[in-house]
Amino acid sequence: MDLAEQQQFYLEALMASPHHGDSNNSHDFMGGDSDHERAMNAQIGQHISIGRQQEMKQQHDSQQQFHALLKEYMDKLQKKKAYFTSLAHCTLSLVTAPLLTLNTSLQTSVAANVVTMKDFQAEVGQADMAQRARTSTLKSNDSAPRFTAFMNFKNKQSLMQNNQRVGMAQPFKAPVYRNYFEAFQGIYKQGFQGFYKGNGIRCLHIFLFHKLNTDFTLKLEGSDSEFYKQLKQTPFAQEFLLSCAIDFMLHPLHVAEARFIMQNRRPNFSVYQSLAQFFTRSYSEVFRGITLHIPRNVCIALTGMKLTDQISVYSYYGQSILFQTLAYPFLTVQRRLECMSKMGYGLLRNDEYKGFFNACKRIWAEEGPIAFYRGYLAYILAITFWMSVLPQATDFMMMNMPLIGQGSSTGQLNAGSSPQYDSEQVAGGNRARPLTQRVEDDEDEDDY
Repeated sequence: MDLAEQQQFYLEALMASPHHGDSNNSHDFMGGDSDHERAMNAQIGQHISIGRQQEMKQQHDSQQQFHALLKEYMDKLQKKKAYFTSLAHCTLSLVTAPLLTLNTSLQTSVAANVVTMKDFQAEVGQADMAQRARTSTLKSNDSAPRFTAFMNFKNKQSLMQNNQRVGMAQPFKAPVYRNYFEAFQGIYKQGFQGFYKGNGIRCLHIFLFHKLNTDFTLKLEGSDSEFYKQLKQTPFAQEFLLSCAIDFMLHPLHVAEARFIMQNRRPNFSVYQSLAQFFTRSYSEVFRGITLHIPRNVCIALTGMKLTDQISVYSYYGQSILFQTLAYPFLTVQRRLECMSKMGYGLLRNDEYKGFFNACKRIWAEEGPIAFYRGYLAYILAITFWMSVLPQATDFMMMNMPLIGQGSSTGQLNAGSSPQYDSEQVAGGNRARPLTQRVEDDEDEDDY
């Protein structure tokens, strides 16, 4: 019985009362002076109050149920968005992988270790003379062993010449590229697949980053702790801490990506044949350069700050490129520290640098300040491509693929078109926040 029905019921009961209509009590029943009318008025008021409380409780319960349903829907929407973003990112990596391969190859090229073609030919010539001297001591009737030994050397020499690259000492040593032309030529000689070295590991890193970022964000949003409430008031701190935590967890994949790009793809000269072999052979080196995620994430988190009152496409790209440029030297040093190994071949020497400050000092002294930005052009082209294409690709997937499965409790909500959302791009372990996120930072989070 709702409130109107209760009022009608008690009104009829009052009209049916034997005291109603008495000439001595002819006042209105709501304002009558008899004890019976006052008692009935009090009883009606009490029941009306109870009815109102019940109605308000029902409305509150309905609102709570709706908000719970809406939260479940939004959580699933965020998870679907992360999945589609990862899928779009991995698909578009077919375009950006060659750029990032060139970028990382130039970053890890230590100019002080370069050996030119002339030096390489002189080294081969000296080895040839030494081999001839050793075989000439054999007796004349030992021509077969002498010929076999000489041919073995010639085969090795031919193999090295076929696999050697401009600017590189030997296939067994870490490659050194002095410019984009040498890098392109060296990678091309490893086959077309050489431009996609490490891309599978990068895609795995992208998928796990989006998955962990979404899960941690949803968990923090559902937390009632005072720390998170204060953290939520400073988006810069929230993004910085969350990015650092996830980057620390996924750093072994960041190291593996750099080493797979640096190594020679040919089976006879590759350091690692698979990701599993990387972990079994270099498990003690998977956390090299991990602390450099901190200064890099400081710069990257600043891309989300609102520096101007009006956010335009130009300010968005300008601000993102500016802070990515500031973070790039840290990435260069980090890549070199990650590629230092005690394997003895194919990578940088284990004692190449003694740490971050020693690496900065030596790079500045031996190669000049421009060395901190080796491969920068290819890197910034890849970042700009992500910023331009990835949000649209993710939006397309969100609008053309089902968001909520059949039979879900959240299916009662009408999904409609995909709401505006933020997308976090990862390119070579780096992120750039899109324009839609920074515009919506000033709006209510639940307005959709």
